[in-house]
Amino acid sequence: MILDRGVFDVETFVPSDLVHRDGPLDALSASLEPVVRHGTGRQTHIFGPSGAGKTCLARYCLKQLREEAPHVRRQYINCWEHFATTAILYQLAAGVGTAADIRPDTVSHDELLRRVRDADEYAYVVVLDEVDQIEEPQLLYQLYRMAHVHTIYIANEEHAFFTRLDERLTSRLRSGEPITLDRYSRDELVSILERRAEAGLETGATTEAILTEIAQLATGDARVAVETLFQAARKARARGSGTIEQRDIEDAEPVARSELRQKTLSQLTRHQRLLYEALCDAPGETGMGDLEQRYRERVEQPKSTKTLRRYLQKLAQYNLVAIEGEKSGRRYLAR
Repeated sequence: MILDRGVFDVETFVPSDLVHRDGPLDALSASLEPVVRHGTGRQTHIFGPSGAGKTCLARYCLKQLREEAPHVRRQYINCWEHFATTAILYQLAAGVGTAADIRPDTVSHDELLRRVRDADEYAYVVVLDEVDQIEEPQLLYQLYRMAHVHTIYIANEEHAFFTRLDERLTSRLRSGEPITLDRYSRDELVSILERRAEAGLETGATTEAILTEIAQLATGDARVAVETLFQAARKARARGSGTIEQRDIEDAEPVARSELRQKTLSQLTRHQRLLYEALCDAPGETGMGDLEQRYRERVEQPKSTKTLRRYLQKLAQYNLVAIEGEKSGRRYLAR
């Protein structure tokens, strides 16, 4: 039944056409025009909730650039995976072909920056996905100063992204083009699922009614919808059936959410994971003071309270944490 498992990879698969994102696609393409024509870099920001298609949009544009403007260099960096400054700089140098003779643990930040800065004969488009994960935001100022670099920042919430930056950096980065994505409607998700089914499943493996049910359960999240379709196909195949049925969806939807949850948990930094474990061990809703004490008992060099609050906001964006109340009265609960 499953012809191509890669079609259902919510992290890396790039469709041949991007549906229901014409406006954002036009805006992102327009922001890249100066790069293609004149080699001049600037900034673009893509904001939106998990599953709104932010990564897919950026990867699609990089694919278009490869086909239509091969002279433009491109690099995609997942800041869940590469959050340390050295790791990001090494990926940036690799994107311009200047990292082959070095190891990231044996070279200075200044040397890595020099290699990226000096490779200015061609424009360079860099996608920093989950940019709010980076340890040192000042790196963004270094990229801003490189005229040949066009950086596409991807984050869930605009306010959370900018409040972490100092005034100087905020004023510069706000000059970039903001693109905000909303959650998909049920019918939009059905269209997305139809294309994934056509590309990844045998003909007749599903029906419009089945796809509509999956889209309804996904509540606007394309990641959940696509993963549920894949898990439902696996359930049907395990039954020896060539067609997905209602019972397969009912079994697949919680599995899909669990799989996505585990993927998110596996990407947490060490301190984020320890904070989350401390919250999981707390008895019910917990205030910041008690939670921070539990976290500090688990680590020798703890992060600041401000950083921990930022971590909790990030975990909430991915439905790992529920936050109730305002400011000093906030309470936290592990989901």
